[in-house]
Amino acid sequence: MREFYPKPAALPCKLSYMLKTPLHPISPTPRPSNRVLLTVCAALLAVLTAACSPGDPADPAPTLADTPVPVVPATLRVGLEADLQGFDPLRTRLMGVSTLTVADAVFDTLVTLDPSGAIAPRLALSLTPSPDLQQWRLDLREGVRFHDGTPLDAAAVANHFSRLIDPANRCACRPFLGPLERVVALNEREVMFELSSPWAALPAVLGEPSVVSLIGSPAALADGEAFNRAPVGTGPYRFVEWRSGESVRLERFADYWADQDTDQAHPQTIEYRVLPDQQARLAALRAGDVDLIWTLDGASAARADELGLRVERRRGAGARLLVLNTRQPPFDDVRVRRALAYASDSAAYVAAVSEDGVVAADEPYGPGSPFRCDSHWPAYDPAEAERLLADYGQPVAVTFGHTATPRGQAAGQIFQQFWQAVGVEVTLQPMEQVQLVGSVFRRRFQVGPWRLRDSVDPDPDLYGLFQSASPFNVTGLASERLDQLLLDGRRTVATEERRAAYCELERYLAEQVPYLYLGENTYFAIARADLAGELSLRGGLLSVRGIAAADL
Repeated sequence: MREFYPKPAALPCKLSYMLKTPLHPISPTPRPSNRVLLTVCAALLAVLTAACSPGDPADPAPTLADTPVPVVPATLRVGLEADLQGFDPLRTRLMGVSTLTVADAVFDTLVTLDPSGAIAPRLALSLTPSPDLQQWRLDLREGVRFHDGTPLDAAAVANHFSRLIDPANRCACRPFLGPLERVVALNEREVMFELSSPWAALPAVLGEPSVVSLIGSPAALADGEAFNRAPVGTGPYRFVEWRSGESVRLERFADYWADQDTDQAHPQTIEYRVLPDQQARLAALRAGDVDLIWTLDGASAARADELGLRVERRRGAGARLLVLNTRQPPFDDVRVRRALAYASDSAAYVAAVSEDGVVAADEPYGPGSPFRCDSHWPAYDPAEAERLLADYGQPVAVTFGHTATPRGQAAGQIFQQFWQAVGVEVTLQPMEQVQLVGSVFRRRFQVGPWRLRDSVDPDPDLYGLFQSASPFNVTGLASERLDQLLLDGRRTVATEERRAAYCELERYLAEQVPYLYLGENTYFAIARADLAGELSLRGGLLSVRGIAAADL
């Protein structure tokens, strides 16, 4: 099994302040307490046994047979974890992993991150800051066209970003664009980004696929409702069909600009199939119904490895969370929030639901980040949890929202045991993923899932999740101190100053506990053994761009 780790961006000009130190190998997962782990594993086994394939015990072990000849299928079939949310940033609040996986094939970003983690050209050939870092000049590549024939020029780029930052459009994505005030087309090829203050994260924001960075055809965007269901980009594949809840079909774009100087063979069609249940995705791969799947489940990856399937793994930045609604009782009282943190044994949870080195998280930045700090997160201590609840002096009952999948059910049952052990009544509420995410966005929840993205820079996600006025502030936590720390982290360009601000932010969040940690962002791509090319999991999404081979 190959492993990929996040690497820092080597930014242009004076912006080489990002991390340059080597990344460290995975540390061993802390040993969970036996008392909790036994009950946790029992709960997990009861949930997952029914989901396992009945043929598993008889599966033959892989042999040392001839290595499969790499194959690029004419039609690549990819299993997705959820249905798509839409492609127009004005109409979809956020793009999840499934949406971004498809979008990565349809769109191009202006710049990208090369395999070493450095900023590299894509649609733009260069990105140059002014001395005060409040203006950035971007030079576009020539000869690029959108799938509808519209040329990619400076006006198209300016139209994209101006549409997102226009106050009249009230885009929920606005917090992810920081202090961006204006985007101007200087001529046919040059674009100027004008900021109200220095913003260290801009190159990373332009280089990572997200709800704000994917440039669409201005002709198609004139009808945003149609674009939301049928996007038009400049990427290697053009959109053909989206059948809600079932599948998405793309076809190779014959005039893709990056294909002009290559003799590589690529899949001509991609079919994405919506398979929310992880066991169903793995079963579909083993049955030959799909060629490639994405998962968070280390147990499935370990099983696939044993079966001789191709497995790629990435331990990324960010973290997986359980967010708490601090605007409603009982989580409007910090004693209850801290009590649940002390009652939650995240190491035992990770050990129960994962295999293959998935690590429990205790801070928001993830491995390899220059902003990673000594954790101040409350350590597992049921006695302290009981003391805080006694001080609170009222019965505590909470509703735990989770996905209606075996994995989601297992997570709910595990945390239900953690919290009931200290006297908290827990009701489990299974929901389809789209419904669950919607309830969290509308803040109609008590406990629900969230994910801090795997990004080279923490600014956009942290600002979006915790700034008081942000539409993505689903926890409802708001304070002047928190807002100031977020501003301090984005306005300076010196690594140590940014680190000081983000470490202070980490301490503040550890005091206020607006969420609980599940684990670090660790992702797996599982494919048929003979699938040719690169399986990329950078940023947490499953990119199919590298599925190719020469002389096939």
